[in-house]
Amino acid sequence: MLDTKDIKIINQIRLNHGWKSVNDLINQLGFTRGDFYYHLKHLNLFLKNNHISQINPRVYNFSKIETIIFQYDQLDIVNKIFLSAKERAILLALLLLLLGPLKLEDIKKIFNVSINTAYLDVQNCIYFLSSNFGIKNIINNKQKGYFYDCDEFSLRKLIVNISIILINLDNFSLIRNFLFTNLPSFQKISPAEVYSQLEKLVLTYYATLEFINMEAKTITFIIFILLYWNQTTVDVPKITVGEDTLNFIKQQSCYQVASNLLIAIREHFYCSFVNEEYELFYLAQFFSSPRQLINCETQIPELIEIMTYLKKIFQKLTDLNYQLNTSSLMLQIMNYLHWQRHLQDSNLIFDYSGLIKFQIITSNEQYYQFFILLKELTRDVEQIVFAH
Repeated sequence: MLDTKDIKIINQIRLNHGWKSVNDLINQLGFTRGDFYYHLKHLNLFLKNNHISQINPRVYNFSKIETIIFQYDQLDIVNKIFLSAKERAILLALLLLLLGPLKLEDIKKIFNVSINTAYLDVQNCIYFLSSNFGIKNIINNKQKGYFYDCDEFSLRKLIVNISIILINLDNFSLIRNFLFTNLPSFQKISPAEVYSQLEKLVLTYYATLEFINMEAKTITFIIFILLYWNQTTVDVPKITVGEDTLNFIKQQSCYQVASNLLIAIREHFYCSFVNEEYELFYLAQFFSSPRQLINCETQIPELIEIMTYLKKIFQKLTDLNYQLNTSSLMLQIMNYLHWQRHLQDSNLIFDYSGLIKFQIITSNEQYYQFFILLKELTRDVEQIVFAH
């Protein structure tokens, strides 16, 4: 079976349409020379066993390389990919949501591993969830198997986090295809086709917004997971935010885009949602951006205080002959603060920027610390300006 680095080599060759030199290829891959030749040997053995010509890094023939890539792409490689222990742990966390409960025998079959490795995969999954997201509610029932015992919000947060982590793995497309082979059809449509059709819908509406914090492929994958999960969950989600936050979201262009997309998904796949208003509110936040907000009110005490500090700073800088577009700067800063305030208060949005390092804002306490730090920063800047 192929491992991640084997796949990375052939993907890089595909991307480059070959290579200029062996050193070039090794540098692009970020491998050591020994590592490169070890994995190239492993990749060539795989190609040989599948009756495909081997790759000779010292002899470049464009047509031959194109033929190798073409033949490689025709293989049923999904069942021949070697997933690392870390990748299996992350995937298992997702599969427990979509297919759970899962017994050790089920996990053994899914990953094509021994029963002992399946048990270790469960332990690695539990550690991954506990250490990165604080989730410790995986139950092992001897009759049913392993399953989550968490509130719905924690599971939704987990879907977003795991989706972003998987998307940023080098072999995401292969992992995604592996997932497809282990999911049932959706409304009599194969998982791969569901994803393809969903991707087209997302791109159609994604293109109508100028600034979006999440990439289209990320939104597509999250919605794909939510579609499947929506068919298995029986909990009725409820919007628990205040009326001001709800109205704030509804005024944004992202809300209308999300509304159009949700209608398109419902009509295209002939599916329904347990609570459509909740799903709309949830989906809108994936299309949001602090650079594209409207109707930002300023009647929030801590924001008014920050605005007062900023005005003083901008005035002092102007007095010192700095050329500033103060109204534009103020609008950008306040928009960002409003965005953080409302979306954190909504309890549905997450700190995407830190997810790759498995960091996440988990409480309002951290959110309010942000305002305290900013306030202290503006005081420091004000003192510096006055001193000069």
